[in-house]
Amino acid sequence: MAGEFQVNGKSASSLFSLRVHRGEGMALVAMNWRGGPPPPDFVGFAIEYRPPGGTRFLAVSNRIAFPDQDGAGNPNKLSSRLSPIQKFRWVHFPFDAKKSGEYTYMVTPVFMDVARRLSYEEPQTADIELRREGGAGIGVDGVRRRRAINETLDEAIADPSARVYVVACDFSERGFVDRLRQLGGRLKIIIDDDGKHGAAHSGETRSADILIASAGAENVKRQHMGKLQHNKMIVVDGDRVKKAVGGSTNFSWRGFYVQSNGRNSCSSTPIKTSSCQAPFTKAASRSLPSMTKPHFS
Repeated sequence: MAGEFQVNGKSASSLFSLRVHRGEGMALVAMNWRGGPPPPDFVGFAIEYRPPGGTRFLAVSNRIAFPDQDGAGNPNKLSSRLSPIQKFRWVHFPFDAKKSGEYTYMVTPVFMDVARRLSYEEPQTADIELRREGGAGIGVDGVRRRRAINETLDEAIADPSARVYVVACDFSERGFVDRLRQLGGRLKIIIDDDGKHGAAHSGETRSADILIASAGAENVKRQHMGKLQHNKMIVVDGDRVKKAVGGSTNFSWRGFYVQSNGRNSCSSTPIKTSSCQAPFTKAASRSLPSMTKPHFS
C-alpha cells in the first residue's frame, strides 16, 4: 500500500503471517508461524519480489545453499526457491530501490521430504512502497523527513475531524506554515519566542501572526524554550488520521533543506494509535495545559 510504513500479508489461510516493514530503500520481511511451531520437514522460506512495473517475480538470494550429494556447496543454488531462508526475518535491499511505486513481496513456506525433494505451500504476498529519494545537494534522509512531515499535515487537512498540536522552535518554512494555516481553529501551537525568535520581524513572529489570524490567538502561544529545544512535535488526532511526529528537525528552511537533525515518526491505525500518540500529547500538555484535547473549540 502506498505510503504505509508496514503492511501485512493478504492470506488468512496461509500457514504463517507476513509483515513487511519499509526502510530507506530496503524492506524488513518478517514471518510468524501460525498455530505453534512449524513441522519438522519445514526448511525455511522462499522470498521473492516484483519491482514496480515488473511482470515477474525475482528470487531473493540466500547466503548459503544446501550441499550437493557429495557435500559440496553449489553457488548456482543460492536462490531462496532452492535454498530457502532459514530465518523468520530478512532484510532485503532491492537493486532497483530508486523506482517509485509498490514492490510486491511473495513469501512461500518450503518443505523437504526424506528424499531431499522440496515442496511449497500457500504463499503470502504484500505490497509496499520503498521510496528511496534524493536530490542534488539534499540528503536522502532530509528529503524523506520533509515529505513525511508534509504528508502528515496534508492528511490532517483532508480529515475535517482532525485536531493538530504543534510545538516549534525555529519556525518559518513557508509551506509548513501555510499547511497549518489551512487547519484554522483545529490547530493549537506553541512557538518559541526566546532571543531573536521573539523579535518583531522574525520568521517566528511573522508565522505566529499568520496563524493567529487563521486559528485564533487562544490557539497560538509563545514560550521561551531556552536557546535549544530538541523536542519539536506534531500530533494529529482525527477520525481518519492518528499520527505523531517528534524529533529535532526544525520547521524552517534550514531545518527542511540544510540541517541533518533526525526525526522519528509513529503512525498506526486508530485502534493502535493511543500508544503512539500518548507520549507526544502528554509532553504537549505539560508545555501548555490548555493544549490538551478537551480545550479545543
